[in-house]
Amino acid sequence: MDKKGSIVAQVYTSRAQLPVEDANVTILKAGGNEVIAHRVTDKSGKTSSVGIDTPELSLSQSPGNTTPFSVVDIKITHPEFYGILVRDVQVFSDTETLQFAELIPIEETNSRFDMTETVNITPQNL
Repeated sequence: MDKKGSIVAQVYTSRAQLPVEDANVTILKAGGNEVIAHRVTDKSGKTSSVGIDTPELSLSQSPGNTTPFSVVDIKITHPEFYGILVRDVQVFSDTETLQFAELIPIEETNSRFDMTETVNITPQNL
């Protein structure tokens, strides 16, 4: 893998009406705990771009057995919201991936049993 793609997280609440500032966004190698990068969202709810090593872009142009993208997990936390873990986010070479994430305020629910929601993304069949 000698190419790069990038990923930016956009964190919001209230059905994308309000950005969430100061959310902690951790990019992890898929299926593991190895941290690739950590970012904090700005007042618009966005992180700065994170570069990700990816396979060649040409691998996504024809069918085959080679996966033409890299896969990462994204963990998002904020003390006033339930956390979210987005699994299997696909990052392609020479492309910026924008991952949207909606956080739910803790005050809106009565139960604090599970503070993290997990979202699994199904890989594309290319």
